[in-house]
Amino acid sequence: MCIGVTQPILAIQCWQQFGYRIGQIGELNTEIAYQLYGVNSSLKAIRLYHEEADHGLIRLMTWQTTHK
Repeated sequence: MCIGVTQPILAIQCWQQFGYRIGQIGELNTEIAYQLYGVNSSLKAIRLYHEEADHGLIRLMTWQTTHK
């Protein structure tokens, strides 16, 4: 599940209350993000792992440019 957030630190703190922790962090430039997601903006994504899991099903995604 991908969740768009504008304040990743607050979102991480919220998810930590439910047993999640920061996993991998990745970034995509605008061109690659557009190819994958159809959004014309660079992206920073934070994968969250639950307790002792070694993979994550939740990604917090912060876009450089927000579109309305």
